[in-house]
Amino acid sequence: MDPQVTPGAVKLREPLRHSRGAPIHLEITAPSLILVSKFLLFCTLIFELGIQTGEAMAKRSLKKSAKPAAPLTGVKHEISQPEVGVEASATALKSAASTGTPLSPSTPPAASLPEPTLLEVTAVEDKVPLRTAPAVVKVTFVFPPCSCCAERVFLSGDFNNWSPDATPMQRYDDGHWETTIVLAPGRYEYKFVRDGEWMPDLLASENVWNQHGTLNSVIEVRP
Repeated sequence: MDPQVTPGAVKLREPLRHSRGAPIHLEITAPSLILVSKFLLFCTLIFELGIQTGEAMAKRSLKKSAKPAAPLTGVKHEISQPEVGVEASATALKSAASTGTPLSPSTPPAASLPEPTLLEVTAVEDKVPLRTAPAVVKVTFVFPPCSCCAERVFLSGDFNNWSPDATPMQRYDDGHWETTIVLAPGRYEYKFVRDGEWMPDLLASENVWNQHGTLNSVIEVRP
């Protein structure tokens, strides 16, 4: 007959036998199974944690051994600052995701930026010759006295677009008429207008025919 089995124990179907042929009875209780399961689970967690730690240390050693890229030089530093910050943030996020390291939002990764280089700008003065105003000359025109009593006399010519009443002349006590205007150096043709009648200057050094078949007086103004 089999010996009594402890309650809660597992009985083997086939009893183990000793080398001499005598049967050996083994009993495995429920608390023993629970302890063995916990031990196996603990060994599994320790093994997985060791693998993760090894991968993280290998990635960190690779990052430390990598040579950093040389910073750009010149004025482009100021323009490339936003790009450097974005690349640094992306690199930090990728590193945190791969290693499982939490990234604090209050402390963003700082990117080392080179100081911008200031350029010296030298103003070049353009030497432009100053344009001087052309010299002008005061010219006095005289209409000689005549036997007829003129009421009004005007001066007309190239200088006032041949206006018959734009330049009035002043009468003096001896009967002659006179006016002074400012002209630039050049050649001008002119006439007197006496009470609506066009008349050349009889005292002019030169008179030329015009398209109407009458004479125009000529004056040369020199500086």
